[in-house]
Amino acid sequence: MKNIVLSIIVPYYKEKPDEIFPLLASINSQMSLDFEKIECVLVNDGAQNKLDDAFLSTFKNLNARCIVMDENRGPGMARQMGIDHAAGEYVMFCDADDVLHNENVLRAFLETIEGKHPDMFCSSWYEEHIEPDTGKISYILHYSEYTWLHGKVFRRAFLEENNIRFHQKLRVHEDTHFLSVAAMEGQMLRIGAISYIWKYNKNSITRKDNFAYFIKSTIEHIKSAIYTCEAAETRHPERLGYVAGEFIIYYYFHLHEPKWRYPENKEYLFQSESALRSLIKKYAKHFKALPTEIFTFLYTRQQAMQPESDQSTETLDEWLKRLSKGKNMGY
Repeated sequence: MKNIVLSIIVPYYKEKPDEIFPLLASINSQMSLDFEKIECVLVNDGAQNKLDDAFLSTFKNLNARCIVMDENRGPGMARQMGIDHAAGEYVMFCDADDVLHNENVLRAFLETIEGKHPDMFCSSWYEEHIEPDTGKISYILHYSEYTWLHGKVFRRAFLEENNIRFHQKLRVHEDTHFLSVAAMEGQMLRIGAISYIWKYNKNSITRKDNFAYFIKSTIEHIKSAIYTCEAAETRHPERLGYVAGEFIIYYYFHLHEPKWRYPENKEYLFQSESALRSLIKKYAKHFKALPTEIFTFLYTRQQAMQPESDQSTETLDEWLKRLSKGKNMGY
């Protein structure tokens, strides 16, 4: 048997076999590929729905196996379990209800791995959207961006040598921390392939109302940011100001989005600003020490990404001073 080059790690919890079928079929139907170089590691994150051998045998090309966790611990720890049990030189992650974009994705990935041997690389992917009123399907292209796990591949030894792991205390926004720490330790190569489709799921809050999801999960995102700043402080203290600055400026623009002013979001805003104080208290001084040109770059970049944010009520400096004094915005 040949050495396995790529392990595809698929955590699942609520998904039933028929919901996982399209992903495995999209892997099984890859063309011009030596399937002995590929394995699929399915991680049961405490799910009641077991994938039996009869189901897996449907996919004749796949070298697939299942790992069962004792209890539900969230997608991050399920992915980490997959990494720890993977045999491949490289690993990638797929959500159980998504699909690969086309039949040449894995061939492009293997060519990149065997030709360039990068520590990690990213590809482009599509986000599927369905209009609830009309049923019209559209696709948003995410071009080789760094902020999601979709379409990214990592050299397993790179992760292990640098102790890059999914944080055990994060059940959401675990990918933010993982990718941020990986970025501290290596360079992300971009390739031209479109590799992945993030399928629309009507039962997912992140798809029904993405902003509502981020409002309700901002406190967890702040926890992820704090863990990431702690990692930077330990690993690369010279980068701490930049890392802290990215998060602080992001939250300034994010928390000034108009929807935060809606009455139903008032308590979430209060809790989020309260949670931010520990981040600001500990790391704002490092952020403020950044050279002007770096601060300007971070600020203008985030401003372009969140054009609906309204900063007319208070400047960044006023916002930082208010939170440092323990005052919440009285909306």
